[in-house]
Amino acid sequence: MRNEQPRARPTNPRKRSGQSLIEVLVAFCVLALIIPSSIDAISLVFAAELRVCERERKISCAEWWFNRLESPVSQTQIDTAPRANESGTMRFGWEVEFCEYNAFRITLRVSNGTGLDTPFIMTRVY
Repeated sequence: MRNEQPRARPTNPRKRSGQSLIEVLVAFCVLALIIPSSIDAISLVFAAELRVCERERKISCAEWWFNRLESPVSQTQIDTAPRANESGTMRFGWEVEFCEYNAFRITLRVSNGTGLDTPFIMTRVY
């Protein structure tokens, strides 16, 4: 004779299956709340990184544009300054104000040319 222990009686199967159905439904509800918010958070981080990279590119292009002007700056240099960078990916627009002591205040707008971006604006006085 084997030394067998009596099996435990199974709990009521209907009661257990009802609990598992509720658990599954609650898990789906929790996932329905967590997954979209997680995806939104991740996409927000990536979008912020892309905006930072775009801003850095625009700052670099603005510095490139200002470095093309020789000191002392003349109106002719400003008029003949490039309207786009060497690769043509960034567009430049500027306004010139005449200041005291024959100085120029140049306000440069750098955009990617699509019209959908926010232009980066930098001002320098020469």
